[in-house]
Formats: sequence, structure tokens, C-alpha cells
Amino acid sequence: MAGPRLELFKQRYPNLDTLLDMASMAHHADAEQYDMILGTWPAPAGFVSQQLRTEFWYPVCAPAQFQLLTGAEAAELLDYPLYSSETGEDWQLWCQHQQLRSPAALQLRYVNLALLATKAVSCGSGFALSNDFIAGPAVAAGQLIALRQFSYQLPWGQYQLHYKADSVQATAVEQFIQWLTEQLQPQVVPNPA
Repeated sequence: MAGPRLELFKQRYPNLDTLLDMASMAHHADAEQYDMILGTWPAPAGFVSQQLRTEFWYPVCAPAQFQLLTGAEAAELLDYPLYSSETGEDWQLWCQHQQLRSPAALQLRYVNLALLATKAVSCGSGFALSNDFIAGPAVAAGQLIALRQFSYQLPWGQYQLHYKADSVQATAVEQFIQWLTEQLQPQVVPNPA
């Protein structure tokens, strides 16, 4: 979402500058440096939160990996590498939601961001848990296959926009929030035929 859509923001508001920074954990960033923070962690002190939309998480994989599946059973995914950005807890919750007993020997691969897990499976084998916010463009382009029939809501996987209640850039913050809300209107991203 960041790259092409931020250019759309710049076209609409040419006098406003943005700086996009990325941190994997809330404690990795000094909140006082920012007017807005987008993340799944709690709001820092002095910030107001707004949930952007309800996110559903689902397995994604490369088209070549999808071709290896023999059926439409969730349990079959457990035979392949599973990329986790949550030390395996995301896949444990997914198994519970799918009413599956998690095998003792899952082939877990650990990364620190869901974005990295999604990128990892786009280049090879295995599955990652992702959502439309992260994987939507790659699914629309046919680079990933989304198995939405196995979706669930990850309890900590809801994106919040945190913004300073008393920002000196209040007008710019309000304009960005309005623009971002428009960009995130529900869109169904179909799998390619």
C-alpha cells in the first residue's frame, strides 16, 4: 500500500510532506518523533487511536505452492513450511480456529514482520498468514494465492491509526486520516482465474 498510494496522497496534498518509517515493535520507535503511527500495538501515551477496518487473516502462498495442494482441507497446509511473525502463536490460533490439532513437528520459519512472511512465501514454498492490507496487491497481481476460506481474526492483528491529540500539524493529520480512510474502504481482492 505504501509506495503507489503515498504518491496519490502527495498529488492531492502537494504541500504536505510525509516520512514513512517502519518498526517491528512499539518499543523500537520513539513515539514523540511522529504525528501518526500505524500499527497493531496499543496507543502510546498522548495519542488517540482509531481502528482502520476489521482485518481477516488467511493463508497465502505462491501459485506453484498452491498447485501442490491435493484437496481443499486446511490440515494439508501443515505439511509445508509455515512462516510466522508471531513465534508460531499465529499458526497455533489458526489451527484452533480451523479445529485442527497442531502436529508436534510443524515446519515453522520465523520472521519478525507479517510483511516479511508474506514476501518469503511469494518466492517459494510454504504458507504465511496475511491479510488484504499486506497481501492484497500481490494477490490482485497473481503473485500470491489467498486461501480466504481459511480466514480468521487474529486477536492482535487489527491495525490502528494512532495520532497525537494535540499535534501542531492537526490539519495535516486530519487530512491524512481522511485520505487513508478513503483508501481503505472495503475492496474484495479476487484470486486470479
